[in-house]
Amino acid sequence: MNINPSSTPKSHILMPAFIKRHKILTAFLLIIAAFAIFAATKWRIWFHNPAEQPYVVAEHPQWVLLTFGNEGEQSRNISWMCGDEVKPSYLKLVDMGKADTPDIHGIRRSV
Repeated sequence: MNINPSSTPKSHILMPAFIKRHKILTAFLLIIAAFAIFAATKWRIWFHNPAEQPYVVAEHPQWVLLTFGNEGEQSRNISWMCGDEVKPSYLKLVDMGKADTPDIHGIRRSV
């Protein structure tokens, strides 16, 4: 049986190009689908902000900051924060080489 190439349907000639295009499109869609599934599973991790607890100021000093003062080389500024209302406060400063403990009355300012 002699097959004449001109008698074969053109769909058989175009089939390999169509299959190649179909495979490329399928692979591209699978990659997009995999990325979409990955992004959907990680979305809350990347973009979700959990609710934060409200900030509560402690009634006792949690930190004391000692910095250089403005009145000469021997002056120091001491600051601390405790409570949420402005009221008179004082600091007990102990010199480890001496036996006395002087009280330093502070001016509390709200910032």
